[in-house]
Amino acid sequence: MGKLLLWVVLIALAWLGWSLFRVSQRKAAARQRQAPATRREPDADSPAPETMTRCARCGVYLPAGEALRSDAQDYCSPAHRDAGPHQS
Repeated sequence: MGKLLLWVVLIALAWLGWSLFRVSQRKAAARQRQAPATRREPDADSPAPETMTRCARCGVYLPAGEALRSDAQDYCSPAHRDAGPHQS
């Protein structure tokens, strides 16, 4: 009787393992089918990335379009532009 019970348990475990494997395969296939739908393509209306520049006074990075330019240097604010480059 013990051997029969052992075989029943082994068969049940094998069936359970196979079922879990199949479920995981189905979930992976469903994720793969959905992936192209969720992937975002860049919009034609979205702005292009802007070059960053560094403030000559404090070293903070800011978009080049927002930088204040003076004497071939970029600054983050009028106060830093008027104070000039940082002297260390």
